[in-house]
Amino acid sequence: MARKVCSVGAMAALVVMLAGESVRGQLQLPSGTENFEAMSVGASVTTLVPTWPIVNPGLGPFTVVAASDGGPSPVGGSARWLRIDDDDAGPSVNDNRFYGPTLDGAGTEDYVWTFHAKVETAPAVGSTANPRFTIQHDNAGFKNAWGIEFARSVAGTMELRLVVVAPTGGAADASVPIHSVSVPGGLSDWITLELCVSFQRREVSAKVNGEMAGTLPISVTGDATRFRFCYRGEGANNTLTALLDDVSVSVVEKVPSSGTWAVVATTGVVLTGATVGLRRRRTVAAA
Repeated sequence: MARKVCSVGAMAALVVMLAGESVRGQLQLPSGTENFEAMSVGASVTTLVPTWPIVNPGLGPFTVVAASDGGPSPVGGSARWLRIDDDDAGPSVNDNRFYGPTLDGAGTEDYVWTFHAKVETAPAVGSTANPRFTIQHDNAGFKNAWGIEFARSVAGTMELRLVVVAPTGGAADASVPIHSVSVPGGLSDWITLELCVSFQRREVSAKVNGEMAGTLPISVTGDATRFRFCYRGEGANNTLTALLDDVSVSVVEKVPSSGTWAVVATTGVVLTGATVGLRRRRTVAAA
């Protein structure tokens, strides 16, 4: 797979609004990174614009705020990240989640998501639903398609799994282990995660700390061009505290001859053989 090039871009401008402090986000197509650097420590993720909503009508506290402790981040120069504090262990189905802005592409294109996570408090053994970072696609409303979950099936170990979620991501739910962490010893380590989606090859692959770790087949339903990043924390006994830094996305141009992907530059220029095209993308705030 070709090396992915993402641009953090210029520091987001600070915008003061009547509802309180808000900062301009940087997650966009064809390539962008939300680095959280413009956020004040303790500010909610909901202050990012376009909107990063939180949903939590659950039984316990659920907060997602900018933090500067627990580091250093593996991202050079990073001084801000998010702390996800999911203390709600209730069984409600759709509680304890947040998601980034809706991203709209002009056509079906492969993409790569990269993010950095550090679990501070692992979920309990026997959770009914594992906490997940997922990519959602619009399928008569946004629904989970694929992602990475944090599972505790045995004491002393937390397992990361690549998952595909039916019906949006495939005909049936599927998962494959991609990494394991000792608990509590391994919880001091940051993990760099990549989700690489190829609609051409009909597969999603995961990299852990730069190494290919697992692949699953996909069969997407709904709108392949409209998607967003999401954290899902619903389910019994699955409390989690974690740090999240530098969430980035890049659409990529398919290269059938070699099976590798050439990254679309942040200028929007696409090079395919001798053809040079210019494409534009727009970012739409989440509903």
